[in-house]
Amino acid sequence: MGFETNISYFDVVRYTVEEKELNIHYLPLDELLMWSDIVSIHVPLLKTTKNLIGKKELDLMKSSAILINTARGEIVDEESLYTALKNNKIAGVGLDVFAQENEIQRGEYVSPLFTLENVVISPHYAGHTYDTWLRRIEMGYQNIVRIAKGEEPFYVVNKDVLHSKEKRCE
Repeated sequence: MGFETNISYFDVVRYTVEEKELNIHYLPLDELLMWSDIVSIHVPLLKTTKNLIGKKELDLMKSSAILINTARGEIVDEESLYTALKNNKIAGVGLDVFAQENEIQRGEYVSPLFTLENVVISPHYAGHTYDTWLRRIEMGYQNIVRIAKGEEPFYVVNKDVLHSKEKRCE
């Protein structure tokens, strides 16, 4: 898995079964940042994940490390990221998201990150193809059918909602 690389992860939940099945390793966030060559962020934006990666975390990373954020812009403190990149504290970053994404799209804001050579930017547009739209419709229909049959829908993120009458509409 992972082109013969070592894959480590951090999460608030530890997945011991998946660790064995996928040959992946859990590390506390600080250790993961210290040892990783590439750090890819895949978390939702919550109070606990806003500015999850800031100056302290960037200072822990190797100078040869690359950070990738395709999750949500506000998970990374962009001012600290700019400083780390400008001072070569980390080698580079790949960004698909920004804290001020709406303003950027409207042309009302230009991020200082755009001026740096060690920044790769993608348009946060990967899901807008015919195939992905078709798949979304198919998955939505499948879930409607499953719910109508009294079955659990696929791809539920907040599973506690399924079994809590207070948290769902009836």
